[in-house]
Amino acid sequence: MNKLNHAIDYANAGLKVFPLWGIKDGVCGCGDPSCSSPGKHPHRLAQNGLHAGTTDEDTVSRWWGQDPDANIGLVTGQDSGVFAVDVDIGDEKRGDLTWKALLHDNGEVTTRSATTGSGGRHYLFRYPRGEVIRSGNNKLGPH
Repeated sequence: MNKLNHAIDYANAGLKVFPLWGIKDGVCGCGDPSCSSPGKHPHRLAQNGLHAGTTDEDTVSRWWGQDPDANIGLVTGQDSGVFAVDVDIGDEKRGDLTWKALLHDNGEVTTRSATTGSGGRHYLFRYPRGEVIRSGNNKLGPH
C-alpha cells in the first residue's frame, strides 16, 4: 500500500492527516542539507502545519498527488481524540523491552500503529476524557 492509500485510510478512520516532508536520497525533502528534523516537519503543501490536518479525501488525494513521497503526519491531542506512544528501537534504544515490560506480555496491542523512519513504532490510542497528556514529558520508561 502506498502513502496516499495509508493517508486516506487514516482519514476515513476519522484521523486528521497532513503531509510531512519525506526523505529523498538520505536527505530531508525540504531541501535543507542541515535539516534538524528530517522527514518529521510539515510539508509546504500544509501551510498551517498540523492545523491543516483534515479527513477530507479530496484534499488528502491532492496533497499526496503532488508529492507521493510525503510522510504522513497525524494530528494528535485532546482535540483530535487520539494520542500516540512512541517506542524507540535501535542498537542503543531498546524501547521495545520497556514496552513489553509495561504490557506484561509480548508487547502486542490491538490498535493502529506505524513504523517510524528509525524503525521504531508509533501506537495510537483514544484520548482519555478529562486527562491531560503532554508530548515528551510523559515518559513510560527508557526510550
